[in-house]
Amino acid sequence: MAVCGIEIVLGMMLACRLQTFFVLWSLVGVMVFFTLLAGYTVYQDKMDSCGCLSEAIPLTPVQSLIKNIVLLLLLTWLLCTYQPAV
Repeated sequence: MAVCGIEIVLGMMLACRLQTFFVLWSLVGVMVFFTLLAGYTVYQDKMDSCGCLSEAIPLTPVQSLIKNIVLLLLLTWLLCTYQPAV
């Protein structure tokens, strides 16, 4: 529950452009963690569903890994192109 709350707060902070540089690095850290976790799930091959998005959008572990890699690439792009407001 705490991780979900942190993700929501970081997403809202990013949308409101509050502490953007810190938020981007925090989101990259969260995505690295979840990407490694999804990769481990794929490697173990013991689960049918990752449960990431509950029953709303059922994803296989491979789909979840691909989603996390895409999101990590997008966050990295945001971080690399970030220019603080003057």
